[in-house]
Amino acid sequence: MKKQNKWLCIVNSLNKPVALRWTLAHKLAHFLLHPDSRFIFTDGIFYCGLSDMEWQANRMAAEMLIPPKSVQDMAEIDWKASLLEIRAKVAKKVHSLRVPFHALAWAVRTAILTVAFTTNYGSKPFPRSKKNRDSQPVPN
Repeated sequence: MKKQNKWLCIVNSLNKPVALRWTLAHKLAHFLLHPDSRFIFTDGIFYCGLSDMEWQANRMAAEMLIPPKSVQDMAEIDWKASLLEIRAKVAKKVHSLRVPFHALAWAVRTAILTVAFTTNYGSKPFPRSKKNRDSQPVPN
């Protein structure tokens, strides 16, 4: 929260340390990415793509706390294994990284979608509908 040109971060100290760690990384990301923002970013809700600012803060927090190798390991998990085996592997990774499950899941999902997108479209921008293609310039 920005108050009188100063940033203030208030978190719920009753949250588990893993949740506090994620929340602090996420709030630090807001501070670094959105220094001029006048929004109040609240604790307690994990934002999944509700706004560009939240997505950016999630991504930076994930990059701070979750090494790329860990994301890759989870993306390459044998998803055809039993649910108990998958849960055990994910729980072990979450415990070793000291991040909430939803944070690791978000990072893995984002990585998988990024790989799928670049595999299908390369570095080109996302294809637009014909209507939008004609009316808006596509960035290079």
